[in-house]
Amino acid sequence: MKIALDTNVVSYFFFSQNELANSAREVLSYARGMGEVVINSVVYAELSAMDEFELSSFDKILRAARIIPDWTPLEPKLWLRAGFLYSQYARSPKLKKGSDRRLLADFLILAHFEARADLLLTFDNALVQVANDPRVVYASDWVPA
Repeated sequence: MKIALDTNVVSYFFFSQNELANSAREVLSYARGMGEVVINSVVYAELSAMDEFELSSFDKILRAARIIPDWTPLEPKLWLRAGFLYSQYARSPKLKKGSDRRLLADFLILAHFEARADLLLTFDNALVQVANDPRVVYASDWVPA
């Protein structure tokens, strides 16, 4: 099984000291036992932009956590899929002024997952709802009690 992680799962794993950090540790531990754990290039870029990461040691940190960056280029059909998902979201009558706004990066992460992974784990409930795919899972709900 190939398990993709959203940026927030990795971020909580490395940087947080709250309850989501504990959940992220449990999720990552369980995921590594279930299969290959990957992040795509968009997640990698978002993480590398965080002040907490030193770029010189970034890959080493990911290797130690057994998180594999997937450097396979996103072919045109994935960019088009991300654009389609984003346009569907942007036209949704559920999207109201002041509601949680999604970024195109979220839809690139979704398109990558659809093409290259079996499961996407996130701590973003809104992304789970937008994806409307049972394989996009709120991370702590995936780990058995």
